[in-house]
Order: sequence, then structure tokens, then C-alpha cells
Amino acid sequence: MCLYRGFNHRAKQLISIFSHSNSCVLDYICIYVYLYMWIVMLFVGLSWLLMMEVLVAVAGGAIMAETGVETTL
Repeated sequence: MCLYRGFNHRAKQLISIFSHSNSCVLDYICIYVYLYMWIVMLFVGLSWLLMMEVLVAVAGGAIMAETGVETTL
């Protein structure tokens, strides 16, 4: 319950920043950390997708080399 109350308080502080009422430096740091986390998650997700695509391409190339069948994606 205490954790929920703290989260609710933080959410109200974030809302108060976006409405441009009494904001302090700590809230800006909190927003920057939040945005940074989202950017990191985005890059991790994109790099994971790229890695999977490369693995699929390599596996497809290996299968084509084994069977001698050429397919175009």
C-alpha cells in the first residue's frame, strides 16, 4: 500500500510538471531517467529484432546451400 501511495505521489508530480506548475529539478531528472529507460528498451528491442533477422537469413542461407534450392525473400 505504501508503494502504491508513493507511485501515486510520483505520478501527480509528473503531471504537475507537464502542467507547468511548481516543478523542481528532481522531477526533471525523473522524467529524463524515464525517457532514457524507454530509449534503451527501444534500442534493445530493435537490436534483438535485427539479430533475429540476421539469424533467420543465415539459417535460410544454410538451408539453401544444403538443398540447392534458391528462394528469394
